[in-house]
Amino acid sequence: MAQPNPSFYKKVYAIPIILFPAGGAVFYATAENYNTHMLVFSIIVTIFMILAAIRVGMKEKQGTKSLGEAVVQGGWLWTSFSLVYITLSPAKIYGLSTTGLGLIEVIGVILLVTGVYVLLKAKKETGVMLTV
Repeated sequence: MAQPNPSFYKKVYAIPIILFPAGGAVFYATAENYNTHMLVFSIIVTIFMILAAIRVGMKEKQGTKSLGEAVVQGGWLWTSFSLVYITLSPAKIYGLSTTGLGLIEVIGVILLVTGVYVLLKAKKETGVMLTV
């Protein structure tokens, strides 16, 4: 088991903290209907991800297992919320432009891949199961 690097986990949370609001802004700017739905969602998710990043920083002093549990819990939030961008954006009710839909799908896939990477890296480095 590799030794975890807590500063990596604190820094990597910048990805969702930046990309979730960016996706919400793209959705807001390019949707014809209900464009505030995703904007509000992205603001709430960003708050959750900031709290998850703070929690990771607090847990690093409590040991490897505590750090791993915090990273995995935040990683599950990150990964599952990314699926909202991927699956909900194509709904015809929103009337997204092709460009907006493409950008949001790319953001969603980046968030999904990085979230899964963080989950697997935390599992490997801390030995925490992905079912916490």
